[in-house]
Amino acid sequence: MNEFARVGFNYGSFYYAYILKWQLLNQDKINNRSTIRVQASIYVDANNISWSRGSASLYNTSFGLANTYYRGETVVNTQDITVNHDSNGNASIYIGGSINTTFVMSGNCGGTINLPQIDRNAPSISLSIKNIEEETATFNYSTNSTLDSLQGRLNGGNWQNISMSNPITLSGLADDTNYTYQIRGKKTSNQMWGSSNTISFKTIAGTFAMVSINGADFKDAEVYIVTESVVEKISKDQYEIIEGDDN
Repeated sequence: MNEFARVGFNYGSFYYAYILKWQLLNQDKINNRSTIRVQASIYVDANNISWSRGSASLYNTSFGLANTYYRGETVVNTQDITVNHDSNGNASIYIGGSINTTFVMSGNCGGTINLPQIDRNAPSISLSIKNIEEETATFNYSTNSTLDSLQGRLNGGNWQNISMSNPITLSGLADDTNYTYQIRGKKTSNQMWGSSNTISFKTIAGTFAMVSINGADFKDAEVYIVTESVVEKISKDQYEIIEGDDN
């Protein structure tokens, strides 16, 4: 354990002390808090020390003492304390103690314990377009953290749980339509959410012609330009219907 405070007493050639120590037991990164153990002890640099009456305190607890303590260090009280961290993951706590006896040892001591910072950083997520089709859109994402949940939203709507797979594919979109898409992920270590950039995109213009073959029902069709060197599908914007002259 780490000593953080003491009050000492000299009597003749001997030294006595009331000592406070602490140690970190655990840090709950999800709930942003730490648990520490604090300890009070009596140090005797003589064969022993005795008094007719003695009491002491540590943090918010008072307790009685034995009438005699022997050479060395004897633990007289131990407490486990939960400390909440602030939104930045920082925390400190002041712990005080006192001893009051009828011989030599009477005084106060205390100190501030600064706890290790808890990571409260949200994950960084970057979203990019991989492919856009008529009714689907595919995105890649990257992150600097391990995620355990992923959500997406279309056109600024409600967040929806999505698969953790990468790339992400949206289906059931309308062709030739403008959309926005964004994702957010939850960091495994501290359960903090982080949002990606928002992507604006437009689906490709889809079918714009109807054909009937040999008198069958009309069906959607796609239009292609076919030359000796290329076969290329064209969009609505590229296509013009030219009405011929009956003459």
